[in-house]
Amino acid sequence: MPPSTGQSKSSRLGESLSRTASSLSADLATPLRAVGFYAAIGLPFGYLPLLADGVGPADAPVVGVLLAANALALVVGHRYGDE
Repeated sequence: MPPSTGQSKSSRLGESLSRTASSLSADLATPLRAVGFYAAIGLPFGYLPLLADGVGPADAPVVGVLLAANALALVVGHRYGDE
């Protein structure tokens, strides 16, 4: 087999994998944005029990995780519904 034929098959395989990867990422983007959007709506309800009981130094890690999760959900779900 000539070298150019092998490279051509390799090139076609690379293009096919690239198309598959971009198609898969496009298929996953909308559900991930939806999860982020609704998580950003629901996560603040996790603050209510903390606020009702009072936030003490022992609750700092929980508050930090909730705030970080809410920030991540806001970033991920920001463009949900814009498509």
